Amino acid sequence: MPTIFPPIDQSLYISGALLAHPLITQGMQRVRAVVPQALLDLPTSQQISFSDVVYPGGIAAAQKNCYWPQGSHCVQTTAANGWQPDVTACPDAATWGLSYDDGPTVLPVGPDTSDIRDNLNALGVKATFFVAGTAATANPDELRTSFQAGHEIAVHTWTHRPLTNLTNEQIVAEILYTEAKIYQTVGVVPRLFRPPYGDVDDRVRAIIGALGYLNVIWTSIPDRDSHDTGATNDTDRAAIVQTVETTWLTPQTGFISLNHDISNSTSAIAVQVLKHIQSLGPAFPLKLKTIGACLNVQSYVGVPIGVTPAAPAAPPTFRANPNVSNNAPAPAAGARQAGIVGSLTSGVLVVAAYAIGA
Repeated sequence: MPTIFPPIDQSLYISGALLAHPLITQGMQRVRAVVPQALLDLPTSQQISFSDVVYPGGIAAAQKNCYWPQGSHCVQTTAANGWQPDVTACPDAATWGLSYDDGPTVLPVGPDTSDIRDNLNALGVKATFFVAGTAATANPDELRTSFQAGHEIAVHTWTHRPLTNLTNEQIVAEILYTEAKIYQTVGVVPRLFRPPYGDVDDRVRAIIGALGYLNVIWTSIPDRDSHDTGATNDTDRAAIVQTVETTWLTPQTGFISLNHDISNSTSAIAVQVLKHIQSLGPAFPLKLKTIGACLNVQSYVGVPIGVTPAAPAAPPTFRANPNVSNNAPAPAAGARQAGIVGSLTSGVLVVAAYAIGA
């Protein structure tokens, strides 16, 4: 376990001593053991803004390296090079894999993660929360509450950058620091991962798989991206809700949706949809499930399929490793890392700005 985590400012790359920690160097050993060097040598993309990147080599290279965002939403359907097949849908008909990205979010006014969770609980269903390490650091109690309510917790990186834009070591750090923060908070290691913006090629895919994760994207045909982060006013939000209510809530093949709990706006859309589902009662034709439940796979390392682990009463403590000089017990319940209080407000604002998207 690290004693120092990356900053909660998502504008900062993970770099320097944070990449030299044994958590990351040992993670890279796992990656190199199963991923062909030719994949690890693929060049990085250039990030322009948020999800907007320039993929090196253009369309031809994107197709060769199965770059998902480019054109046809390329996915790998068989296991290879350390990865398992990409996940884009629930296999059973009339099953909706319900997920929310980028939180947990605690906002002073208006809907946030807690409002989504309250409406899920009122329906008696569970959802998957793809958690950003920055948000989990800022709002550990919110993460713990969702976990204690039986919702599934999954990994969504630390800084929410397009992963093709990062070095191999930075990708490992994005995943493992978030994993460590989740474990420090709720005592489990997730098995499900979603790349920000769906930005993944074979290099990124192989690193995800080598670290033990299933790569979960979302259904693109038919489109089950709610596009909720693009809403800027009530008219936009009403249009998104109407699209979901008229095209998603019908008998169909199983799918996985992309929704967010990053802002008042995205959370308001989620709450309206959930309230509408509740109003339908028995007429609602779909089964709402977590991603793990719809796939019938383990949600967490060492926890059998279908078992909901008990939440720790306090953050778990850790036994010091004599071979790692900076391994130390986790902070006591309610404690914050040095410096987090002074940067929390500005950090959350940056989180909100940078986390918009998948």
